[in-house]
Amino acid sequence: MIRCIRMVVVALLTFLAFDCAAATIVVDRSGAGDFRVLQEGIDAAAEGDTVFIRAGRYTESSIAYISPVDTTYSCAHIELQRLTVIGEGAETIIGPTSYVYPDTLHEGITCHVDSAHIEVSNLTLVNCKAGIELQVNTARVVSASIEQCDIAILVLENTGVEVLDCILDGNDDGIVNYRGSVLMERTNVVGRWSAITMGNGGTSVVRDCVVRLDDVGTGVTAGAAGVVEILNVDISAGLGVAALSLAQVTLRNSRVQGTYSAVRVTNASLDATAGNNVLVGGSGAVLEFEAALEVDVNDNDLQKGEGILVRARQVQGDLIEPTRLNLRNNFWGLTNAVEIAELIDDFHDYPPPPYDDRHYVIVDFEPFLNESTPTEQKSLSGLKGLFR
Repeated sequence: MIRCIRMVVVALLTFLAFDCAAATIVVDRSGAGDFRVLQEGIDAAAEGDTVFIRAGRYTESSIAYISPVDTTYSCAHIELQRLTVIGEGAETIIGPTSYVYPDTLHEGITCHVDSAHIEVSNLTLVNCKAGIELQVNTARVVSASIEQCDIAILVLENTGVEVLDCILDGNDDGIVNYRGSVLMERTNVVGRWSAITMGNGGTSVVRDCVVRLDDVGTGVTAGAAGVVEILNVDISAGLGVAALSLAQVTLRNSRVQGTYSAVRVTNASLDATAGNNVLVGGSGAVLEFEAALEVDVNDNDLQKGEGILVRARQVQGDLIEPTRLNLRNNFWGLTNAVEIAELIDDFHDYPPPPYDDRHYVIVDFEPFLNESTPTEQKSLSGLKGLFR
């Protein structure tokens, strides 16, 4: 027993000694800190230190990676396992003075240490190929603004990242997740192509966010075998949510508006669940399904635009009977089943195989709701206040 107590005391003292040894290094463009150049401050840091960056413009970069094809430069390349990088606010600006990609591969903050735990907060990153690029154990990005980059945050394999209370503005892509794990909360995304897009595998959770993309963009894309949860999110894009091969998607308490379609589920997605949402279509369909295996879309308000309500496709293949999609108990904006059926493109609208074997699927929409649920009010309450 005494030996155990001694071991605990020794471990505690060791931790306290390490923690107390952690230093704060000040980077100040004016010369009032320890370093003027950001990378010099990063290089001087030891494990567990904090690098505090005062307001100013930090444009200097150095070589981070060399590949047979190109050379990547970074304003702050981290090679430690534990580091905190804190700015003084929005006026701490990191990145080139202009957007130079693809002529030169400039990145803002980079770390490729698999076991690392990194925190970045309270600063602005601009004009980079990737504002932040991470292949680490865990990372937190808090109260940061990332603007005018090709990719705001690039998350590589086996990396866990939390993005909290951030602004991702004017980037081509918000977060690109290659087989990592991403939590994005209370974050505004305004851009071109995507808020979150995933490669094969990986997990993404999006909560309490607002997404505004160009008409060419897709709000959230669940890549092959990816898992996505979208909760209390307001999305406006060309295509709101897309689920690809073997993906699993959950969409709840959200408002999704697509200039073309609100939701598209394709290529044998394993599971698509949507409930208590307002889903608004455009020139295509509110909902599009192609080779969807498991669909549970109930208790939603479905609002058509210029197009139709649902487009469903399934090649017959070895199927003896048409696949059935469960879209019961939704409000379709209509109270007449015949009128609803006319706005659903499925097996009933085409000659039976072998004349047309691409629409071997039936949409089950009855019973349906005769009045709107209070989803829209709940979905939008509090979200507009996220815009800063």
